[in-house]
Amino acid sequence: MTLGGRKPRHNHQLLGLGTLVRLLSARGDDFPDDAELLEEDPRHPAASFRYVYTFSLTSTRVTPEVKLAMPVFRMGRNDDDIAHSLWTGRRERTRTISGTDMRKL
Repeated sequence: MTLGGRKPRHNHQLLGLGTLVRLLSARGDDFPDDAELLEEDPRHPAASFRYVYTFSLTSTRVTPEVKLAMPVFRMGRNDDDIAHSLWTGRRERTRTISGTDMRKL
């Protein structure tokens, strides 16, 4: 999204978002970027819940504030898998980016 050409597109942010989605959904790094994450099952009560995102545009901010709600209860197998995926992914990302121990963050 470019907001009418005013905000440049940042590919590193999109890659980070893709990594977060794969971590929350317990998908591996080899999971295709264009594959469907959510299986459709009309009998499931949460089948209609999708990603919800909002943009807060104000004159006092240079860039918009973006909030993203993800249906992790549909994507992850259980709470332990989601927590483990997030912890492992964050630890690996921190180690590769800064070389620091995550416990110090």
